[in-house]
Amino acid sequence: HTRSLCDWSSDVCSSDLSSYVDLLWMVTGEHFATWYQGGQYGRIRPRSDLRRGARGVGAVQAGIRYSTFEGDDFSPTGPTNAGRLASSAPTTQPTRAAHAWTAGLTWVPNPYVRVLLNYIRTTFATPVIVNGVTVPHETAVVARAQIDF
Repeated sequence: HTRSLCDWSSDVCSSDLSSYVDLLWMVTGEHFATWYQGGQYGRIRPRSDLRRGARGVGAVQAGIRYSTFEGDDFSPTGPTNAGRLASSAPTTQPTRAAHAWTAGLTWVPNPYVRVLLNYIRTTFATPVIVNGVTVPHETAVVARAQIDF
């Protein structure tokens, strides 16, 4: 994926390159093809829903992802929204590239509920300085629950 940002008042344009690749596995044996219809994916339908008094556990999906962002064209002195952070940002030294690995688990107890947990490790091409603290990488644990009705 490539995107360009331009400030037409000064004829300054910048572009970034971002991409990702991921590998997903349905641990409980569901098949992606069963919920792909009409050119789009629908909701995951577990082989056996989690129900009171039943033995079903729902569906479990595990995955890994590698993602990258490179914005070498961005200038720290360019116009805001065309490659430069807003002056109110606490970052005093940004980076022009970042690479991240994500490991994730998704539990789908039934077709209308999902619980997701991700561990993300991002490494910056050059250390970022935020409020005087040098940050060469960051780690995040992200969780969320979704209900579809």
